[in-house]
Amino acid sequence: RPNGLTRQLKVLAPQLEKYKNHTRLIVCDNNSDGSHYETLQKKYQAFGNINFVSNFGNIGGNANISLGFVYAKPNEFLWILSDNDLVRQDALKIILEQSTMKADFILMNNEVDKPSFKKHYWSDGWKKPINWRMGLISTTLFNTNSIKNSVKEAFFYHNSSFPHLAVAIASAKVRNISNFLLLPIGKIIDHEMPQEKNFTDYKIGQVGMPQLVTLLPEEYAKEFCRDWIKQHAKEFY
Repeated sequence: RPNGLTRQLKVLAPQLEKYKNHTRLIVCDNNSDGSHYETLQKKYQAFGNINFVSNFGNIGGNANISLGFVYAKPNEFLWILSDNDLVRQDALKIILEQSTMKADFILMNNEVDKPSFKKHYWSDGWKKPINWRMGLISTTLFNTNSIKNSVKEAFFYHNSSFPHLAVAIASAKVRNISNFLLLPIGKIIDHEMPQEKNFTDYKIGQVGMPQLVTLLPEEYAKEFCRDWIKQHAKEFY
């Protein structure tokens, strides 16, 4: 999706320049075809906080997502941002102004109209805010200090198609409680972006999601499975 990546960088680059002492961007090429990636790399290589990396081969979407946790460092918020969820021109300003290391996760959704805090207990299982769009990679920022002991789960649950969600739930399990900073998604991500060809079949992704139940309390694991069967058993068949 070269057009999506081009637009994403066009909007992000000025923001990264403005906040160069507080941000860094890694653009990960999953072994794409053509010279488009190299062209973008030459255009933005002068930015000291934009780095380009290329996978030796196409390692798939799940593994590419998991690389975010590999490249993460302490005392950061990790944002695994898709190339087709276009950010707004003041997205980083809003995030940086509102972010606090007291938050384990920064979650964007359309159910809040202003920044607010919410606690989630692991014993509450698959409830808000865990099920508030956290499956979409672009809506969640991870406090790297909070998830450090759960990063391995991204690889153990690789085939769930939601390795990032596995890290979040595992972190809640280890810590028992997670602090969420909720932000209005419409102020950060522009949903009006034209869609390019999508190479991912999200129905297949849903097939792997039940693997995550081993991270949930038993009561909610059973409830999750029952709901999944109602919604997706036909697709699975």
